Amino acid sequence: MKKSITIFTILLLASFNSIFANQSSNLPHVKINVEPYSTLYEGEIIDCNISNANKFFWEIENGNEHTTFYGEDILLFDPEPMPLEKEYVNLTLYAENEDGIACDTIPVKIKRIYFGDIHWHTDISDARYSIDEMYTNAIKDNYLDFVACTDHGELIDLPNIIFGGVRHNDFIKTIVDFLLGRSEWELMREKAKEYYTPGKFSTFLAFEWTSAQWSPGGWDGWEDVGHINFYYRDVYEDVPKFSFYSKLDFDDIFEAMAKEWEKGHLNIAFPHHPQGKIYFNIFGKKLPCSFTINWSYMAEGMESKGARDKILRGGEVYSRWGLAIGQYYTPEIPWLYGYDEDSFYNLTDAWMENAFWEWSENCKQCKFVMIASSDTHNVNRPGSSLGDLGNMGNPSGIVAVYAPHNVREEIWDALNECDAYALQLHKIRAMAKFDGKIAYGKWINCSKPLKIEITALATFPENDSSNKSMRPHGYDNDLNFKITNIWIVKKDREKGRPWCKVIAHFTPNDKIAVVSYEDCDVMSCDFYWVAIKQSNGIDDFMAFLGPIFIYNIRE
Repeated sequence: MKKSITIFTILLLASFNSIFANQSSNLPHVKINVEPYSTLYEGEIIDCNISNANKFFWEIENGNEHTTFYGEDILLFDPEPMPLEKEYVNLTLYAENEDGIACDTIPVKIKRIYFGDIHWHTDISDARYSIDEMYTNAIKDNYLDFVACTDHGELIDLPNIIFGGVRHNDFIKTIVDFLLGRSEWELMREKAKEYYTPGKFSTFLAFEWTSAQWSPGGWDGWEDVGHINFYYRDVYEDVPKFSFYSKLDFDDIFEAMAKEWEKGHLNIAFPHHPQGKIYFNIFGKKLPCSFTINWSYMAEGMESKGARDKILRGGEVYSRWGLAIGQYYTPEIPWLYGYDEDSFYNLTDAWMENAFWEWSENCKQCKFVMIASSDTHNVNRPGSSLGDLGNMGNPSGIVAVYAPHNVREEIWDALNECDAYALQLHKIRAMAKFDGKIAYGKWINCSKPLKIEITALATFPENDSSNKSMRPHGYDNDLNFKITNIWIVKKDREKGRPWCKVIAHFTPNDKIAVVSYEDCDVMSCDFYWVAIKQSNGIDDFMAFLGPIFIYNIRE
């Protein structure tokens, strides 16, 4: 009898094990093919294996379920921000079927995309609104991740000019402030500290050096002057701001800021509105004044090239002034939100295409990336869709950066490393790889043919995974955008400087776009850049990524 019971028990257990084994074999298979503790960029396609599944999704630290995929590979768009206290987070891929769920988890560092407006002004210099109102509104809008007030160095702690004149009683205020030891530059430092919330809202100490045709440095020619913003990595004690009165030209200002770097006051620079022009009315006569940036002089004519290369990181391709690429030298690219006629110099050497040419030929191994911002003066917040007055009626530009956390130093590090791209107002999440590298503004060695991969996610109506709004201030139209066009552009060696040519054009017309291209005609000293356009059927907005410079071709 006991022997019969034992045999029955064994058969029963064998039956259960067989059932469980069959169920286990029917579970999905899932694998993330990435080395643990790798660094991933938002927008990357993460190689994965998924089989026997009818549903799959990915999570960051047990957060939201994300369903952006390219085939069975994770398309890493809009991940949650990494917690400030963590250097790595768990990326988990789940796969389900009717028999159960399987998952794979790896620790990774994620460089998420953050968005900012790092060029705007207050009534400390020549703008309408106070620094407190600008900061407060930026935080209230919940649109931007980081900002920088860039008041003019010439007007900080001096009488403030607005609309061509000096504010009422401002001479008296300046004298009183001087006698009482009050400093507007110190106020800018204090406000950058006050409004900084690590993980939520980052601020920078910055200023604009505003040398131009009419300033002392331009009296003997204005190819070596222009408007340049400088950004400190931290709110350092006792750091200076400079004006065109003391630093007359490119060599002067870059030498001065390179010396600050050597003191431990790390800083970077971005010239802006390179095609800018204004008019002065002198005794009833309308006289033009250049606000341009002569990229050829900056690349070839400067004596202090070492100081330049230590500090300069690129140029502002778009602001309220207008778009400084396309139109003439890359005519296939839409000149969307171009310069107003009265503010447009159209100097050949000032087009961004010319900057790319100059850097590819004369500044080898030096960084140069495109950014965008607003240069707001007469709207009471950064990053707004509302037009400024006069010749600055375009919507704001913003800059996107890839960074592990939204903290001042890491956002600055991203700008310093050129891990950034330019946007017209709206948040297009995008990524471009050249030869498997994310290398905007940098020089790479590549294989031939050169493989180019681009991903993009259009603006969407809901808040993003960090709970930031996707709707900029003043924009009331539909946020259901689609990526309509992607252009890959390169140096046009046949036409010569400053011409560029489109080598590939895609029309995805979808919320998410993934495209690739191989260029068999790649050569040393070539450069490439990417333009992306999105539309909601009413308005169009663009993103600009690059340039990427080719150093050597691997055989």
